[in-house]
Amino acid sequence: MKEILHLHTSLKYSCGITRYLLTVFKSESFRENSILMVRRVDDEELFVDNSINVEFFRQTASVFSFFSDLVSLIQVINRNKIRIVHSHHRYFDFLAYLLRKYLRYKTITTVHSIVYGNKYLSYKSQKLIAVSQAVKNHLQSCFSKADEKIIVLRNGIDPSFYSIQLNNQRREKIFTLGFIGRLSKEKGTDILLITLRELIREKFEFRVIIAGSGELESDADKFQDDFPEFCEFRGSVKDISRVYSEIDLLLLPSRVDPFPYTILECGLFKVPVIASSVDGIPEMIEDKRHGQLIPSESISDLKSAIIWAAANRDEIKNRSENLHKRVISEFLVQHHLIKLSEAYRSLLKK
Repeated sequence: MKEILHLHTSLKYSCGITRYLLTVFKSESFRENSILMVRRVDDEELFVDNSINVEFFRQTASVFSFFSDLVSLIQVINRNKIRIVHSHHRYFDFLAYLLRKYLRYKTITTVHSIVYGNKYLSYKSQKLIAVSQAVKNHLQSCFSKADEKIIVLRNGIDPSFYSIQLNNQRREKIFTLGFIGRLSKEKGTDILLITLRELIREKFEFRVIIAGSGELESDADKFQDDFPEFCEFRGSVKDISRVYSEIDLLLLPSRVDPFPYTILECGLFKVPVIASSVDGIPEMIEDKRHGQLIPSESISDLKSAIIWAAANRDEIKNRSENLHKRVISEFLVQHHLIKLSEAYRSLLKK
């Protein structure tokens, strides 16, 4: 019998939420007690290799699939005698809310995103986990959620999930930039590509590795076609550790970013970071101590920061060491799982 059902849209190698969920399910106690229900996966090895119990919704989301999703959810909850439904997307938060009074389970939702609209239909769970203080502030100001309903619990990371020893293989090479994550306006992919084009025009010597997928994937593909000597676009990457082992600097020019998992990974791999000073990012990076923060949507600031970093490699190495120490002391998954278990127990007592 499984007691906890986690709900998410899809598992993608390039998605930080996916890597977070795989990290949680890597814990034997959580894996034995939980099921993960999704719509699709990049690769079956994602859950086969990690011995995760997975159930599937209908593959294609549509108006009609809403009803089949409800039926699938009822079947999985009844079959496994689920006591807690833990959603990781507000669509599933709403589905769980609709069925709660009839199936008599508890509901909790982790809010990984900062979104707007559909206020009446959103975040109906009995408890909400905000992945940063910025997310909690947003839930209160935009969705009028009560303070006592929200738990701030930042995501945790497990070093054993990665091949950190790959870092020892780094060698002197051309200055290599990296972008890892969803290719979207929110993540500032367009800002990144414009900045890189300007650096090429100014004859700045670099290469860039872009790993991810999303609505701006074609833009990254075109950039590689235009500048093959500068750019390697790898799409959704299974072995994310290898990407971190090859880059000298991660770029994260986000417009919106509640709590980027890539920054935790940079801390593990001691990769320096330049990131926008938005949402949850300043909660992770103190400017010029753990990395460099720049104004959002500023191409000139991003470009200047890259050029400065290339000329000051010892300083950015010191910052990456500081970030590493902070991640190891504050963001390991063991601490996260203890607090998550406490949230579950508190919910069941009500």
